Amino acid sequence: LKADQADYARALGDAKKREILAMIVGLRYADAPAFLTVSQVIAGYTFTASATPVANTLPDPGATSVNTANPVTIDGITCSLANPYDFAFPAMTNGAGGLGLPALAGWYGSSALLSRFGATDGDQTTGGQISFGLPDSSNRALGLLATSTTGYTAIGAKFINNTGTTLNYINLQVTGEIWRQSNLPKTLECYYLIDPTATAAMSTQATAFLPAFNVSFPTDGGDVGGAAVDGTAPTDQINLSVTNQSITNWPAGAALWLVWEMADDTGKAQGLAIDNMSFAATALGTPTNTPVLSVGGSTGNPFVISWAAPSTGYQLYSATNLAPPVVWSLVATAAIESNGALFLTIPPTNATAQFFRLMAR
Repeated sequence: LKADQADYARALGDAKKREILAMIVGLRYADAPAFLTVSQVIAGYTFTASATPVANTLPDPGATSVNTANPVTIDGITCSLANPYDFAFPAMTNGAGGLGLPALAGWYGSSALLSRFGATDGDQTTGGQISFGLPDSSNRALGLLATSTTGYTAIGAKFINNTGTTLNYINLQVTGEIWRQSNLPKTLECYYLIDPTATAAMSTQATAFLPAFNVSFPTDGGDVGGAAVDGTAPTDQINLSVTNQSITNWPAGAALWLVWEMADDTGKAQGLAIDNMSFAATALGTPTNTPVLSVGGSTGNPFVISWAAPSTGYQLYSATNLAPPVVWSLVATAAIESNGALFLTIPPTNATAQFFRLMAR
C-alpha cells in the first residue's frame, strides 16, 4: 500500500476533476448533476506465481535417460543432494547441495529415506524426484516415483506472503501428467502447510489437504512392471483448476508450502508429474461478478441507473453528501431486469447532488 498510495490518490483526484468539469458544463445547459463514486480502490493485494516456464528449466538428459541417483550427474553436472534439498541451491559433492538451478528458486524435493533425482522419459523404475520429458526435449514436467529405496517422495513450492496483509483464498491451476504407466496405481496427494516463521524446512505436516489437486490416472493391466508413456499427450494429462479455494489464514511474512506427495512406495508402479502451474492468493477472494453502474437522465426527468445482471450479493445505496461521515442509505425501490441488465428509476429530488454506489450485502 505504501508504494501505491500516491498513484491511487492521483488517479482518484484526476477522475474527480474530470467528473466535476463535466458537471459544470452540464449545469450551463440546465442538466442536473449526478455522480458515481469509487466505493473501493483495492479489494486486497494479490500474490501471484507461475511455474509454466520454470519446469522447462529442469535438466534435459538428451537421448538417454538418467536414472535417479544421489549423487547424480546430468549434462556434466554432478549433484550430491541434501534431504530435503533446494532446487536452486548450488550443486555440491558433499551431500548437502541442491540442483544449482536459480530459475527454480522456491522449489524443493524430499524423501522419507534418501534424496534421489533423475531425468527420464518414464523408462526407469527407481524412485525420487524426476525431470520427465521426451528424449532430446526441453519440454519438462516435475514428477515423482516412490519406491522402497526412497520411501515416500515429495515436491513442494514455498511462497512467502510479502503483501503486508493476511491472505485467505488461493486460485490454482495445474496440469497432471502420467509418464510411466503400470498395472499398479499411484497418487500425487496435494496439500498445503503454513509456516509462520517462513524459515522451517520442507515438511509433510499438512495444514490442510487439497484433494481437488490430487493427480491420479487409471491403471493399464497390460503394463505389468511399468512402461513409458508420452506425458505430453492429451490422453495422458488432466487439467485441475479451482478459484477462491479458502485456506487457513496465511499471515503477512509467513510461508505457504504447496506440496505434492507420493506416499505409496510400492515399486514398478505409475510415475506422475505436474506441469503448467499458476498460483495466486488473495485476501478477499477473486470477484466473479463485478458490476459497474451507468446513469442516464436529464433535467426534470427521472434518472435511470443500470448495471449488469445478475449481480448477486450487491445492493444499491445513495447519499446526498460525501462529507465525512458519509451516510449511505439503501435504495428500497426494486430494480427491473431486462435484456441482461438491472434498471432502477430514481425520481428527481431537491438535493443539489445525488451519489450512488453498489455495495456487497
